[in-house]
Amino acid sequence: MNVLINTAPVDPLIVEFCGEEYEVVPGRTLTAGREADIVVDEDTAYLHRR
Repeated sequence: MNVLINTAPVDPLIVEFCGEEYEVVPGRTLTAGREADIVVDEDTAYLHRR
């Protein structure tokens, strides 16, 4: 069995949300929510409802 391992550096992923850019570094997570990396509508009490 042959296994190919890519050791080349990977550029971070850039996520744009509401005009702001967030960098996602390989091996780390980016969260979205009221208390997260990307804060989503922290003032709305009904955010969890559909």
